[in-house]
Amino acid sequence: MAYLMDEIDEAATQRQLEEITTSGVRALEECAERSAEIDEEARESIARQEAEYKALEHEREERERAEREPEGAPAGQEQPAASVPWPTRESKPTVLSFGGEEFAEQATAPTAPTGFTAPQPAPEPPAVPESPAPPVPPREHLLSFGAEEDEEAPQVPPRPAPAPRAQPRPPADEDDDFSDQSWVR
Repeated sequence: MAYLMDEIDEAATQRQLEEITTSGVRALEECAERSAEIDEEARESIARQEAEYKALEHEREERERAEREPEGAPAGQEQPAASVPWPTRESKPTVLSFGGEEFAEQATAPTAPTGFTAPQPAPEPPAVPESPAPPVPPREHLLSFGAEEDEEAPQVPPRPAPAPRAQPRPPADEDDDFSDQSWVR
């Protein structure tokens, strides 16, 4: 449909352009206000999370400090080393060698730690005389490598003939991609 120049009203066109422009500006201002609200909410949330993190960190430090210091000791003093419930042992010297010295060292009787007594060894049970083994018949001494050597072996039936292979399909008449292969089955 063709419009003639006298059918176009410039005032109506101008009004429509102004309405579209004002609605676009109004939508842009609404988006800017919503963006400002989201930014303010984010700032408040971040500040709240940082305050919670600092409070938790302070509680953790207080808990660690309370665990390190005994309840009766004043703050700043460390726990004495003598209150460890187990005695300290002197370390053995470590010697690396390629000879047999380490085996000779292991052969010496170990000494019991101080304050402990070694358990008494259990008495050995009386020795039971071994009875001589009955003689094995010569047939059981032989080594058999399969059923074909045994006289009583059952006969194995022959294997069935393999099934004939399927014949390939004849090539298709249409070869659109010139690959000499049919892609349709």
